[in-house]
Amino acid sequence: MSDDRADQIWERLLTRRQLMSAVAAGGTSLALVGCGDDDDDASAPQATSGVPKKGGTVTIAGSQGGTVTDPHKSFIGTSDAWGLVAHTPLDIDWQKGTLEPSLVQKWEFPDPLTLLLSLKQGVHFQQESLARGREVEAADIVTSLDRIRTPGDPTFAGRRNFDRVATYEAVDKYTVRVKFKKPDANFLSLLSAGASASTILPREAIEKYGANLAVPEAWYGSGPFVLDPSSYKPGVSVSFNRNPTYDLEPGLPYLDKVTLLTVLEFSARSAGLRGGQIDVTNVSTFDAPDFRNRGFQMGSTENTLVTGQHLAMNVTLPPMNDPRVRQAIHRGIDREELLAVVADGFGCTVIILGCLPDWYLTQKEWEGKPGFRKDHKQDIAEAKQLLSAAGVDPTKTTLKLGVSQAATCLCKVHYDQGVALRGMIERDLGFKIDFVVDPASTNTAAWVRQNQAHLVNLSYGGQGPIILDAPLVNNFVSYGAANTSLWDDKKTDDLYDREVSELDTNKRKLLFHEIQRYLMQDDTLPGSPTVRNFDWYAANPKMRGWKTPAYYLGNYAFQYDKVWLNS
Repeated sequence: MSDDRADQIWERLLTRRQLMSAVAAGGTSLALVGCGDDDDDASAPQATSGVPKKGGTVTIAGSQGGTVTDPHKSFIGTSDAWGLVAHTPLDIDWQKGTLEPSLVQKWEFPDPLTLLLSLKQGVHFQQESLARGREVEAADIVTSLDRIRTPGDPTFAGRRNFDRVATYEAVDKYTVRVKFKKPDANFLSLLSAGASASTILPREAIEKYGANLAVPEAWYGSGPFVLDPSSYKPGVSVSFNRNPTYDLEPGLPYLDKVTLLTVLEFSARSAGLRGGQIDVTNVSTFDAPDFRNRGFQMGSTENTLVTGQHLAMNVTLPPMNDPRVRQAIHRGIDREELLAVVADGFGCTVIILGCLPDWYLTQKEWEGKPGFRKDHKQDIAEAKQLLSAAGVDPTKTTLKLGVSQAATCLCKVHYDQGVALRGMIERDLGFKIDFVVDPASTNTAAWVRQNQAHLVNLSYGGQGPIILDAPLVNNFVSYGAANTSLWDDKKTDDLYDREVSELDTNKRKLLFHEIQRYLMQDDTLPGSPTVRNFDWYAANPKMRGWKTPAYYLGNYAFQYDKVWLNS
């Protein structure tokens, strides 16, 4: 392995295998933190005592903090900045898993194919925007939502999320009528801050900068903070000052300023927290106890994380088009080892879509089945038998494994897991692996076709506890934005169509389970579940009103209107 990071992970794989051998020989127990096993309360309530006061600056660090992208061209979330300067039609309470009013204060379905959205009156765009402080109107909602559906432009990655919409119509100044081709159980969630691609901007800005909103001149909405254009250093940092005319929630925000930083390495984030240069960031599992002991507010994504992690298999390219080879790769992954090496023991074993109980199949249901056995030797033996039956000699076969670039993916988990998977597949199955890094970190179907990748390690797109089937539609439906398995399967598409059309929650849940079990069958298996790490977050002890982000900082930037400092 060519770089230092790969060498470190490979060393951890070897060390872990040696440790497990020693455990087996000596009967020593190995204690790892896993789902529900952490002694600390990951969801402990955050400090909220005292009377809110205005003033002060908060600095947030993340892997994409200083990067601002076009919000309407994302199928998951978008840059932290948009949560500060603009609003989506609805808000979200991540802890409760409920939708809340925002620009839209009331919504109702007169029938399954019609939705009426009633805007809150008296909410204004920022004075610095091209709207020059005018009121937010139904026409702005329509213009922004229509832009997301821009036809013929593949850069609008979330366009297909709104395929069930027939029309948007501004009935009057404060009412939007949405007409559907088919019922859509996800639509309201797609309008929430959890799916910040639905950011609402002035129609004047879209008319002028519609080709690309990732320019500072367009970064003005109706949000609590206003861009300081002189502060913007692309990919490094950007700052926002209090919006003095903010009126969605009068009296907010409390802070004078919020600064976003791009800091890639955990060690640098931890040093910044300890030194006072950073107020909020995610930290490594190993550093979390130290920050708790120092009095920092702590929280994790253990009880809110939905997005899964999986090894996609290109079902169109030999030898991966043979289900027996896919079954062999699936059995060749040691998920317990992967959890320890990549997630530092703090994570969960994903079963196709995610780790949230109730909606998703859990590890308990799969215990003892191929690929999930405690005795990994049996899985390896079966994997070799399957390869032999398929006529594949792994020692004479090279598989191309694509992975996101370490410098750009969130917490480097995609890259780290890709490196670990490479080590396992080479070590235990005997394949030769051509390790290919996607410099743009796109991992899309187009990239897979262009590079003829056999395997791709990626995270499912998801929106916390609200858009529960985002991992499904993005990765396994034929037209999904990240269908890196190139899985074109009518039954999967039909099951998804039935599931997303079902407005009865209990019936929808049963369909959801049916899809997951179908994708895990030996004769399907377009991707092999791996593990998903949970994130720890640490916040300045003086901060009040802070809540744990749902699954990464970007989709919780909007909470900082209610944060204040207790000096």
